[in-house]
Amino acid sequence: MMTLDLSAPHQVYKNKLGVTLPGVTTVLGTLNKEAIPPWYAQMEREGILTFMGGMSWTAAELRDLLPKTKDGTKPAWFAVQKRDKAADLGTITHGRIEAWLHDTVLDPAGLPADLYAQSDLGLNRFIQYWHERGLRAEQTELQMVSELLQVGGTGDIFARTAGGVLVYADLKTTKASTYWPYDESIAQVSVYADMYEEVHGEHVETVTLVRVGKEVDDALQTYTLGGKEREAGGQLFRAALDAYNAKKALKRRK
Repeated sequence: MMTLDLSAPHQVYKNKLGVTLPGVTTVLGTLNKEAIPPWYAQMEREGILTFMGGMSWTAAELRDLLPKTKDGTKPAWFAVQKRDKAADLGTITHGRIEAWLHDTVLDPAGLPADLYAQSDLGLNRFIQYWHERGLRAEQTELQMVSELLQVGGTGDIFARTAGGVLVYADLKTTKASTYWPYDESIAQVSVYADMYEEVHGEHVETVTLVRVGKEVDDALQTYTLGGKEREAGGQLFRAALDAYNAKKALKRRK
C-alpha cells in the first residue's frame, strides 16, 4: 500500500555538482496565464457571496469580517483556498493512479475523505484510457535532471505500447476549458520528453496530455502533440527559462 503526505516539501533537484536547480513547473510560473486572472476574480466573487449567505451586510461589516490570514494582517483569499484544495485533489488523484499502475492502492489515512472519494472520478477515467490503449507502464513519477538546461522535473508516466513504442502520458485534473491544453502544459510535457531523451538516450515517440478531470459531468480528454507543437513547446520553455534566470539575477542585486 502506498502512502501520501500532502504536507511534504516540494521535490529538490540537484545537478551533478550538487547545485540546487529550479523545477520545470517553477520555471513555467514566469509565463503569463490568461485564464488565471478571470478565475481568481470569479472565485473571490463566489466566495464572498457564499460567505454573505442570505444576510444583509454593510460594506464595513463585510470588510471587517471576511477571512484573514492567521496573523490577521492580510486577506485569506477564497481563490487561494480553492486553488490549494484543487492541488490536493490533483495530488491524491495522481497518487491513486500511480498506486494502481503498481498493482497496489493509496492509503486514505490522513487524507481528506471528500477529496479521496472525489478522486475516484479521475482514477476510473484513467483506468479506462489505459486499458483501451493497451499500455504498459515503464516509469512513473520519474525524477529527472537536465544538465543541458540546468532544471529538474518529474514526469508522470513513461510507458510502451504493445508494439514497444515509448510514449509519455502527463496527467491533468484541471476542469474542462476552452483554453485547454494550455500553452504552459504543452511546454511542460515537451521538456519532460526532451529530458528523458537526454538522460536515458531513447526517443519518446508520442507525448500525450491526459485530462482526467474532477467533476461528475466531465469527460476524459486526451491531446497528443504534433512534431511542430512539441518543438514550439520546447522553445516556449527555454524562453521561460531565460526569463526565470534573468529575474533571478535581478533579485540578487536587492
